[in-house]
Amino acid sequence: MKRSLAFLAAFILSLSSISTLNCFADETDVKIVEEIALRYVGIDSISHYFDISSNGTATCYGTTRSSSGYTAKVKVELQRKKSGSWSTIKSWTATNSSYAVIDKEYSVTSGYSYRLKVTHSALDGNGTVQSSVTNYSTIHSY
Repeated sequence: MKRSLAFLAAFILSLSSISTLNCFADETDVKIVEEIALRYVGIDSISHYFDISSNGTATCYGTTRSSSGYTAKVKVELQRKKSGSWSTIKSWTATNSSYAVIDKEYSVTSGYSYRLKVTHSALDGNGTVQSSVTNYSTIHSY
């Protein structure tokens, strides 16, 4: 019981400090938040994961969660660096009404560097892209 009360007290104190910090936000901060919110209309959350195991199996994962009224789309591209430039060696795409997921494994060749290029999109009712963001994973060598 004491532990619960201590946690509740800490939580309430953290909320009061957050509201205090918000009181000092200037107009520039508000514009930045509005710009971010407007830039990715229809996208609620995104994530990706990339790793290569010791036997050369690449785990390629990406998700897009869309807002109500939008369709989520995720495109995951496994890229290899060869002669100084990146090229896509395998690609997967998923589309779903609210949550699109790619979770694949792929065997890679040793002696190269690899990364994921993950494109998250929100589509309207006509299938038109309303917003899109592309992220790159960390680079793994095998």
